[in-house]
Amino acid sequence: MRPFLVFLIMAGETLDAQPAFVTPIEGEPFRDWTIVNYVDRMSGPGILDYRGGEYTYDGHAGVDFTLPHFLAMDTGVNILAAADGVVSMVHDGEYDRNTSFNSRPANQVTINHGDGWETRYLHLKRSSLSVKVGDAVRAGQKIAQAGSSGNSTDAHLHFEVRRNGGVVDPFYDALWQVPIPYAGETPRMLDAGITDHFSSTAEFKEHPRKGLFFPLNALCVHWVQLFAVDHSDVLKWEFYSPAGAKYAEFSATPDTLIRYGWYHAGWYLPGNQPGKWRSRFYINGVLFSELHFYASTMQDSDSDGLYDDAETAPLIVGQDDSQTDSDGDGASNVSEFYFATDPSSPDSRPVLHLSQNNSRAVTLRFDAPAGRRVFIQRASDLSAGEWNNYRHVCSGPNRLLNLDLLDLAPRGFFRISAGVDE
Repeated sequence: MRPFLVFLIMAGETLDAQPAFVTPIEGEPFRDWTIVNYVDRMSGPGILDYRGGEYTYDGHAGVDFTLPHFLAMDTGVNILAAADGVVSMVHDGEYDRNTSFNSRPANQVTINHGDGWETRYLHLKRSSLSVKVGDAVRAGQKIAQAGSSGNSTDAHLHFEVRRNGGVVDPFYDALWQVPIPYAGETPRMLDAGITDHFSSTAEFKEHPRKGLFFPLNALCVHWVQLFAVDHSDVLKWEFYSPAGAKYAEFSATPDTLIRYGWYHAGWYLPGNQPGKWRSRFYINGVLFSELHFYASTMQDSDSDGLYDDAETAPLIVGQDDSQTDSDGDGASNVSEFYFATDPSSPDSRPVLHLSQNNSRAVTLRFDAPAGRRVFIQRASDLSAGEWNNYRHVCSGPNRLLNLDLLDLAPRGFFRISAGVDE
């Protein structure tokens, strides 16, 4: 734990009958989103967040819940009413993919909670607002989706609490039903992948391609999206050949605090070592990301959707493994390859756990393998065989996704799809 000196700068009023807020954005903290800026508690020049840190900027009046990339925004991240109340203001129709500071207005919602309390939700995705002025809303009800409208550089929610017009810091005043940990507590990683070039900031914001197959002699770059790292932290990458030998390594130390940003390191593959390579990324000696990829001749002689270099037992070159299920668990060998499960073990297969919370919500749990791009897909009619991407899922074990059935009219069929970008 990093030490922080905490002291009061803002004089606050007595918060009698204060509300208890639910988290106003869906997803798991620090895996689906992070907090880049808290309320600036310094009344004059300078900055100070509620923990005495620098996770804010001068005059910031809210909390910025920030998505890892625009791909997450495109597939939809729901914004939720933080407490019961009545919608008092809405604004929609503004461009929602801004990447630099500007003077344009934001799509937004304001909710009145009574007794002088209100919450504001800004930078919303255009045409995602599902409430209007005068609507009564319940805590946890979807009101919109996250975007980057208005004066915004990334897809995020600016959440603001006010009492009688004055700014209230929901962290300093402990207004959460379930406390949200401090984003600057310890170094963390939001996302990672392998690509064939050094990406620009603009590409990182969109979401870089996650490669799995690379030609011999290709450049392979292991990128990571980090937060809460600074000049005291050591970042390290290691590349390992198919034989298990360390091929290359690289270390770096940030020049300054990274509240939200990207680092990458890359090497050229040799021309004579096809097969499964491995790349590891560490922060201060702790493994944060281990990704596998293939140096390949890019030949698929049996046309089963896998390059020959990746077909190791029970996958067979010359056999259509997209139709073969070696372990009899109901998933083809190719499907198990892309879901990173074991095609030779019936106890290792892609599994989707579903539970219904109430009449309008279901929860999905599943593993999303690293190095792949995973989507929840939807079809309205199974006989048509047409599946459309419904929601992107960040990789990780035991992923959780909540679906609001009232948003799914007409209701349809869902499946998990894993693959790579070619």
